[in-house]
Amino acid sequence: MVMKELIRFDEETQKTFLKEVKVMRCLDHPNVLKFIGLFYKDKRIHFVSEYIQGGTLRETIVKMVKNDILWLGTPTGWPLK
Repeated sequence: MVMKELIRFDEETQKTFLKEVKVMRCLDHPNVLKFIGLFYKDKRIHFVSEYIQGGTLRETIVKMVKNDILWLGTPTGWPLK
């Protein structure tokens, strides 16, 4: 498990964060981080999720771009709508 803290936040930041949590609670896919829980303690919001090995999302994307594994855009031959 991983726990992240939202330490300093205004009302708008809290609303945005809680909207994202609502979305994560509904997601169930093997390629999406699993949400475990949320709690408040000492005027901080704590977000708990599963732990995934292999570094951060940013590191993974950078590695994929460097290795030409990640394509940003539409492959030739795919119809555009």
